[in-house]
Amino acid sequence: MEGLSWGYLYATCLHWSLTQFTPAPMNIQPQNLTERAFTILVVVCALVGFSYVVGRITGSLAQYRALKEEETKLFWDLRVYMKQNHVAHLLAVRIQRYLQKKWRRQAHNKTYQQIKILTMLSEQLENELLFELHASHLTVHPLVQKLLEVSRVTALRVARAAVSTKQLANSDPLFIYGEKPSHMYIVIQGQFRYTRISPQGETGSERVDKGEDWIAEPVMWSTEWYHLGDCTAVEESMLILVSAHDFCKEALRNPAAWILVTTYCKKYLDWLNTADPAELSDITQGEDKNTAMRIKKFMIPEAASSFTILGKTHGTDAHKTTDT
Repeated sequence: MEGLSWGYLYATCLHWSLTQFTPAPMNIQPQNLTERAFTILVVVCALVGFSYVVGRITGSLAQYRALKEEETKLFWDLRVYMKQNHVAHLLAVRIQRYLQKKWRRQAHNKTYQQIKILTMLSEQLENELLFELHASHLTVHPLVQKLLEVSRVTALRVARAAVSTKQLANSDPLFIYGEKPSHMYIVIQGQFRYTRISPQGETGSERVDKGEDWIAEPVMWSTEWYHLGDCTAVEESMLILVSAHDFCKEALRNPAAWILVTTYCKKYLDWLNTADPAELSDITQGEDKNTAMRIKKFMIPEAASSFTILGKTHGTDAHKTTDT
């Protein structure tokens, strides 16, 4: 090999290395004991490494083939079902497109329920994980931020007991005028359009975005609230649903959290009952400075705070606050 160019020497070395992984021939052979021992060691390592790589490739291909076969079968069954039941062509196309997107997204992003090993978590760790998954969206509401300061454990419990998610396709209605609400909603993906007819007969429209707005907060504090307009998804969207009953149930377990929640509730209802009906809405624009200032005032405790624990009344205004 003496006198040959550097490029040829390099190519020869690379060729020799590759032949140790495959049964390809090579005219370069070991010439002494040291070289032969080195070659044997390389062949053994190459055998293990090559087998591992081939095994991983074969497993990945088999898994991919199984997923494609399952996907093909499911969508074939879907098309047959639509045809047998004479589903309108436009609706069938919308359903198929939505399910295709959902299937592909699910294949890449596993949901919490699909990770079976998470069922082995302790309650506290599960609370922390669920809160972490939704923290950036839940803390859009200032009350949740304050609850974290007052009682972090309560905020974590709320994320587990009172929070769920809901998906909507493009043009799906979230609610319509006059319906009784069931949850407060926070947008985590997509966008919504809220339309309301004012007392003067004028139609107004608002855009509801993620990261700054929330929907139907009055349901958290009043059983007499009904939706004032229509809310519709303008693209494929996802929401966090907050249950009023479960939220208050978890807050009741901690005195400090309960005082915060009841104080907020009382002041929110006072504002709700005195506000101009034309200004009321199902949508709370969190980025609005006046709204942010008003909500902060709702969380300022009164001079004589009060709460009820296990039937024992503390403070002069306890029954009034608790009833509220």
